[in-house]
This record gives sequence, structure tokens and C-alpha cells, in this order.
Amino acid sequence: MTTILDRLDIQGNILLPYGRSSYPLARHFIFHVRDQEEAQKFLSWIQPQITTAQFFPSKRSDQMQIPADQLRKDTPDALLNIAFTASGLKALGVPNSVLRQFPDAFLDGMWDRAEMLNDNRLDWNNAWKDDQHEQTTHLMISLRVAFNSCLKKVCLRRGESFSKSDYHCQETFKLARSMMIENLDQESRRLLDQAELHRLVALTGHSSADPESKWLECESLFRSRLQDLAISGISDDQYLADLDNQKKSRYVASSAELTDLRYSEYEHFGFFDGIGDPVFDGQYPAAFQAEMAQGQGHLSCGQWRPIAPGEFLLGYPNEAQETTCHPMPYTFSKNGTFMAVRKLEQNVTAFHNALVNQTPLMEHWLDQVECSSSSEQPSAASQFTKALKVLRAKLVGRWDDGTPLVHAPTYESWLSFRVRLLTLAGEAQKGGPSAKEAWKQFKTKFTRFTFESDDTKGRRCPFAAHIRRSNPRDSGDPSVRNDSDPSETSQASSLLVNRRRILRRGMTYGSPSELMNENPIDHDSSISADSERGTFFVAICADLARQFEFMQQQWLNYGSDFNLGNDICPIAGALHPSVASDRKSTKVMISSEGPDGSCTLPFVAKPTPQPVVCRGGAYFFVPSLSAIRLLAENRF
Repeated sequence: MTTILDRLDIQGNILLPYGRSSYPLARHFIFHVRDQEEAQKFLSWIQPQITTAQFFPSKRSDQMQIPADQLRKDTPDALLNIAFTASGLKALGVPNSVLRQFPDAFLDGMWDRAEMLNDNRLDWNNAWKDDQHEQTTHLMISLRVAFNSCLKKVCLRRGESFSKSDYHCQETFKLARSMMIENLDQESRRLLDQAELHRLVALTGHSSADPESKWLECESLFRSRLQDLAISGISDDQYLADLDNQKKSRYVASSAELTDLRYSEYEHFGFFDGIGDPVFDGQYPAAFQAEMAQGQGHLSCGQWRPIAPGEFLLGYPNEAQETTCHPMPYTFSKNGTFMAVRKLEQNVTAFHNALVNQTPLMEHWLDQVECSSSSEQPSAASQFTKALKVLRAKLVGRWDDGTPLVHAPTYESWLSFRVRLLTLAGEAQKGGPSAKEAWKQFKTKFTRFTFESDDTKGRRCPFAAHIRRSNPRDSGDPSVRNDSDPSETSQASSLLVNRRRILRRGMTYGSPSELMNENPIDHDSSISADSERGTFFVAICADLARQFEFMQQQWLNYGSDFNLGNDICPIAGALHPSVASDRKSTKVMISSEGPDGSCTLPFVAKPTPQPVVCRGGAYFFVPSLSAIRLLAENRF
């Protein structure tokens, strides 16, 4: 029986990924409360503006046949959500008798548990340092504005109709983005004026570049997934000609256009992000969530189902059929959850240089393990690009466009995967239920795969790859690892893993690196000109210690669970501050299979020791709308 959630009582950022819902620009403000009564008046002012989890009207909501009581009447121009730290709840008058019922991780806060996460607090930006009373973070407000409404306005002013192809017109895009920033400036001023009126101090120092800034601005990096077919370094004209040739080939339907594949979010290292977020019971209508749970839900005996809602919301049964921490009064905790926020700076230059420097060795290794029957001799540039893309994919577990290595372990199989995707997209555009169903089924390959059943020996996706460590799927349950009884493999499950899942709601900050646009074979690795950029990581879960901290500490920072010794995750792992200065290296063993199925000599990749550094963060309670009313009215 499907769980019915009270979407009017739940904050929208818990159930809905805004970045993928036409809200690509956000500002995050953190405040310190100076006066309890004034802060409660501020909550009374802001409470009606908080975005709930009601669905937005859209083509997608029409397809899902969302009931009227779960659907907003209009698409909002701005979204606003709020969360509180433990000290923030105390500053707002929550009594100790209630606070003591919250879990230790939340009460301690990320600042006090930084060492456990291998964070060096000396690296943190001032805004997040909780070592001074007047700097203590009490609450965070996230503000977002709509993009599509701005795009439509620009088109209407020109007397043009609006379509997805308008994303490709740079002039239209820039005008719409300017309008979006004006809207965000206006909303920001309104928020800061009210905060000042009610004696809330906006904490500054979100970045080293602008120590006076009162917010951290984030923006989704969008690009068409189709662009990943392009070979890095060629000109736009060459790329478009290449695309045209592909469309004319017998493999790609003539109706396949550049807009067939939607724009998607990428992070600064150049990988498609936001795939595989867990799907839980009640999040979507029953008829759709079963389909969306494929590869993203609970796996048992080869069958996928939505995860229990109690893993992500307080007041509901979790995967152990228990109710995770629910401080009383019940109204205060139900429909709320916890949120781990981390500002993660990405050193794109170091990451790129380390891989470019190892690419010639990877080229040599690929020459040895692959037996090409083609008489055509590829150019040096294309061989270099191929080796670099293979190296990148093996560190992450997915190709740049998100195609999982489990389905496409080699460069050639990846290109075939993309051609098949394009072909089906083109055929689906022509219409016909069977063509649309085939297109829909093929797209599930981005999430629907397992490790223990499909890649037991790690020859497709290395054991050290980021996605294999952050979400081991069916390979996290020790009962599955039984070589003496192969039948257990067919009973593959994700019992333990699903008690560690998190919802990710992060976005990138800082300008994109030019390195992603240049030809890697001409790259001068002696040049280092990085500006500050990274990911504002947001993890939502019902139990910070069991879910977020376990994943960061045990899977990303420590390798023994995967028989990798002390090697950290090559993307998101963090060395303990006591050894980080030693520039200790980590490694990724890349294996392959010979034509006869035998294992070949592995390639040992040595990525930069720690390409991601935490610049600050905090643990927050994300209350329901009912709980915010209790806080505003001081009803404890």
C-alpha cells in the first residue's frame, strides 16, 4: 500500500530536486539570532512564503495525473526553504527537554564532528566557523528563482513562441539569465531587510574571493547530454558536421535533433550529476514510483521497489520497520528531516593535470589489452582523447554523460550505447507506443544495474570507482559475498546499503573551468590558474550518523570495506588532516578482460590525492510547516 504524504506540511526541497525543475540559480544565506522574540516574528513573516512539496503544474505532472490537492495552482517565480541548527532551535526557545531528544550528531553539529569526517577546520570559510559566539550558525535560508518564466517573457517580447530550442540561442539565453538575476537580487534584498529588521545577523565570509558577501550563490551547469558525443578540442563547426554525419548514418533516425536529449546538470569536473537519487514510497504517484524505483530503490531477489519513507522523513517507518528519532511533541518532528550541508571546493586544475599526465600510460595500456580488428589507424589526438575519457570514466564509474560502466565498459561500447540512445530517441519522436516504450526502457539503463550480479570482479567498474563506493547497491550486503554458494548471488539485495542512502540536493558554485573546453592534448599541465569553484553539497536523510556520516567516513574515506586498504575515494574521499600534508597518494586499480575472458595486467591510476576540500558546513533540522508555526508561536 502506497504511503500518502502530507505534501502541504513537508518542505519542497525534501521531495523535489529544484535544479532539475527550472530553478537553476540559488542563494544560500546563514543567519545568527540575536533576539528570540524578534526571530519568532521573522518566522511568522516568512512562514507563508516557504515552498511546500506540492507538485508544480507541468507536462510531467500531467503525465503523472497528480491529484488536485497535491498540485499547485501555478508555477512559483521564487522558492524559499528554511532549516535550523541545534543551537538555532535553542536560540528560538526550544526547551532542553525537547532538544535532548534529538540525536547526538545533530546536537554536536558538523563543526564539532569535523575531525571524524577528516575535515580540516583550518580550511573552513569564516561563515561556517562555529568557534565564536557571535558567529554561530542558527538558521539557513535558501532562495531560488525560476528561469523558464524569464525565458518565456523574453520570447514573448520578441513576438516569438517559446520552445526548448530557445536554450540554444545564446542571445535569448543571456537576456533571460539577466532577468533571472534581477529577480533574485530583488528577493534577496527583501529577505535581508526583514532579517535586519528582526535582528538576525547575516553571516559573511562564504568565500575567500568576497569576504563581505552575505550569501553563497550557486548555479546549475547545464549542457545537452548529446554534446558528450563530441570529441574534445574540435571546433563547433566540426562538431556540428560530425553530428550531421551521425544523423545521416543508418544508425541514427533522421528525426533525431539536438533537442532530443534534455539539458542536464554537470559538476565542475565535467561529469553528469544527480543520477541515481533514491526513490522512496510516497514521493511520487504509485503508478510512477514503481517505474522510477528501478535501480534507485530497494533491491530484493532481483526486484526493485521504493525505499521506506522513514529513511528520509521523520515520523514514518524506515527500512527496519522502526520510526527514526521523533522528538516530542510529535507535531514538531513529523514530516521533518535532517540535512548535512557541505561547501566542497573542487581543484579542477589539479584533477585535470593528474589525469592528462597519466593519459600516455593509459594509451599504452589500452593498446596492450585491446585487440582492434579495424584496418583504419586512428589519429594521435583521438587516441589521446579516448584514453583520457577511459581514465576519467574508470575513476567515477560512469562516462561523462552518465552512462554506467557496467553497461558500457569500453570506449567503443560507450559510443554504441549513445548511438542506440539517439536512435531510439528519434524513433520515439515519430510516435508509436512501442517506440516510446523502447526509448523509456533504454533510459532506465542509466540507473538500472547492479555490481555484485553484473560485475563481480570489478572488470567493468573498478571497486574504487566513486559510484561503487558511494552507493554499493547489491554489493554492500556481506551475505551476498559467498563464493561457495553462487545461488546467493541470484538473491542479491541491498538491505544494508539502503539504510545508508541519502537524497542529494546540491548545486555548483563558481564559474566553469575553461579546461573543460580546451583540447587536452595541447594542455600545458605546468599552468595552474584555478579560481574558487565547487559543489554546495546537500544530503537529506533521517539519521545523520547512520546515513551521511557512515557513507563519508566508512565508504569514501576508508577503503577496507572494499578490500582497498587505506585508499580513499578518488573523487570525494578526504585524507585525515594529520596525513594530508604528506601528499599521500591514493590509487585506482583498473582491470580489463582479455578476449578469452582472462584478466589482464591491471593499470594503476594515481589521481590527485584529494581534489575536493571541505570549506565548511553544518547539520540542520528541516522542520515541517507545522513545526515552523510552533517555533514562531513559541508553543512548547
